[in-house]
Amino acid sequence: DGSGYGGHRSWTTDMELLPPRGTSSHFGASLSLGGEFLVVGAPGNTSAPSYVGVFRLWRSQEGLLSADEFCGLAYAGQHPDPRFGASVTQASRGHDTLLLVGAPGENRVYSFLLRALAGSCEPLDTLAPDPADPSSTDEFGFSVALAGQHALIG
Repeated sequence: DGSGYGGHRSWTTDMELLPPRGTSSHFGASLSLGGEFLVVGAPGNTSAPSYVGVFRLWRSQEGLLSADEFCGLAYAGQHPDPRFGASVTQASRGHDTLLLVGAPGENRVYSFLLRALAGSCEPLDTLAPDPADPSSTDEFGFSVALAGQHALIG
């Protein structure tokens, strides 16, 4: 139904995240949980735009998990079906977090820097396969992972 749920080890629901109005019903198609952020992908289609929600997590005094939207990233390109948000991953770098967002319909991966102290989401680079490579149209960005200084893109 386009909802996301969060809980803790007892597997009870602490919270429900709902997609912003007008975004894809695929909210929650990809998830990345790390540090203080939960990243939720909602790859769009022709009737709803792609969206990636970045939520800052916190615990109440009662120990319940809660989240506030830190920033929302919308696809700004021209491709008719980019599937921006089909894959997401993040890695903390001190006070900042590096975020990768796959758009396999467009054969691209977008990178962002989440600056927790400044409260900002800054676009960095767009990654794409070498156009001379015959496999360059094979859903580049279908999966993404970060490990240390290395980005892995499937």
